[in-house]
Amino acid sequence: MKNIILVSVIFASIGLGCAQSKSDVTSAHEKQQVDTNLQKWVGKYQGSLPCAACVSRCEGCEGVSYDLELFQDQSFTLLYRSNQDNSVLESHRGRFEFLDDGKLQIELHPLKARNILVYTDDGIEILDSVTMQPYIDHEDFMLQKMSS
Repeated sequence: MKNIILVSVIFASIGLGCAQSKSDVTSAHEKQQVDTNLQKWVGKYQGSLPCAACVSRCEGCEGVSYDLELFQDQSFTLLYRSNQDNSVLESHRGRFEFLDDGKLQIELHPLKARNILVYTDDGIEILDSVTMQPYIDHEDFMLQKMSS
């Protein structure tokens, strides 16, 4: 009788150990997948955008240069520069968060406008912050990846 109990305890221990090992492997795989999704965003991006008051290129306005760098720790730096004289108009630091499970959209915090970005094959597109939809002249709101 004691042998039956002892054998049962041994098999139960082995079963629990295997189950724990499998969940550790699954957790490591999920983390690697998350890191891969995050890694595609990491890098420096640049683009020339319409000025802050415009939703497309306005006549006589040279717009602003948008220099964005996204980091592995989900922080970012952003510089707006005047295309007219290259002076820095604004400088921001903050964090970004993913808005979808596929990790194709992010929101830059604490920015209030032009803070919703979507990952595309061509770079990053800035969405309208109110509607979360592309601007009509969406090609004016594209950032090209310059480096990883």
